[in-house]
Amino acid sequence: MDITLIILLIVIVAPISVWIHEMGHLIGAKTVNANQLTLTLGIGKDRFTFKVKGITIIMRTIFFISGSTMTSRDRNFNRLERIWISIFGPLFNVLFANICIIIYMKYSYNIILLFFLFNIWLGIVNLIPYKIKGKCSDGYIILASLVTRK
Repeated sequence: MDITLIILLIVIVAPISVWIHEMGHLIGAKTVNANQLTLTLGIGKDRFTFKVKGITIIMRTIFFISGSTMTSRDRNFNRLERIWISIFGPLFNVLFANICIIIYMKYSYNIILLFFLFNIWLGIVNLIPYKIKGKCSDGYIILASLVTRK
């Protein structure tokens, strides 16, 4: 992999792929009537915040690392709704990866292949149950929701 692809991965592919993942969670939450939706991209200091159609979007200094979605409503989500919201992020990555591979078969650009590979990776890794420093993967939330009765 040359330096150009590494830069494309860090500056374009990763942030767009994380945004796709988090938008999946937001759409999943919207389908179960969440009324407060916040999408945060990056780590570090908040650089700017804006609202689009009731969704608060926060961009942080290091925008290409990490992302999160916070959703809520007047009553708590039940376990099936938590699973639904959690699965939508990885599902969006896998769907996008499939679109990328179809496009790549017609137009063999390395950036399209990079989008495919990164989105497949993002979708799979987020389905692995893990918890690090209080942050839970989608797989962890799904597993915890399956084993609890609430």
